Amino acid sequence: MNRLENSTVMDAPPRSTGRFWNVPNTLTIGRLVLAFFVFLGLLKRTETITLDTDWIYRKGSRLVVSVVTGIAAAIARVCDYIFIQFLPRHLAAFGRRPIGTFMDLYRRTGGDKGSASAAEPELVTTTPAGVPVMFAIGFLFVLAFVFTMLFR
Repeated sequence: MNRLENSTVMDAPPRSTGRFWNVPNTLTIGRLVLAFFVFLGLLKRTETITLDTDWIYRKGSRLVVSVVTGIAAAIARVCDYIFIQFLPRHLAAFGRRPIGTFMDLYRRTGGDKGSASAAEPELVTTTPAGVPVMFAIGFLFVLAFVFTMLFR
């Protein structure tokens, strides 16, 4: 036997005919219209002074928009200076003279009182290019070995 054959529906809702204008709905709408016209006398206009508060968000929104726009424009100017002007210029200088860039920065911060010359050539190393790479790979291998031994 199937489980669905044994189940019974206890409180099924009545089926809708799909029409809005049936007799109970028509009577309800008629009662609402009657109540509106009965209480229409209470809706008389009175001579009072009213204070509209919608001007706060209508007029105040201009102030909020101008403040938020000013803050966003300041953030955009700072980001433009950092990411469009400053970083590319200094990264290009670092690409041309990596050690000299750090030395210039060190001299500008007051470390060495010597003159910082932009035309100063880099020192040429006598070690082959593969030796530092070999040391870096060896260091990574040792680091990976230590971590695998520690966190087994």
